[in-house]
Amino acid sequence: MTAPAALPAKRKSKRPREPQAIPVAAFHRLVREITQDVKPDLRWEAKALEALQVDAEAYLQEMFRKSDGVRKLCESKTLEAKHVRHFLTD
Repeated sequence: MTAPAALPAKRKSKRPREPQAIPVAAFHRLVREITQDVKPDLRWEAKALEALQVDAEAYLQEMFRKSDGVRKLCESKTLEAKHVRHFLTD
């Protein structure tokens, strides 16, 4: 009888993370705090929190980019709430 072949060791791929606009721990705390009000025993997987953060940051970046475009059209030097509101109503 032959001994079973050794199984290859699993390696976690350590892909470099892009710098986050919002600190990871602070974002996770905020998500957990908000969802606590909806469902107290809700648990989050790490990948779900990471995906939520990536999408939230992409949305915010797009919002600020487009709001800045509105600011430029208005020939204003400062980004104001009215510029962001214009993005939110589109």
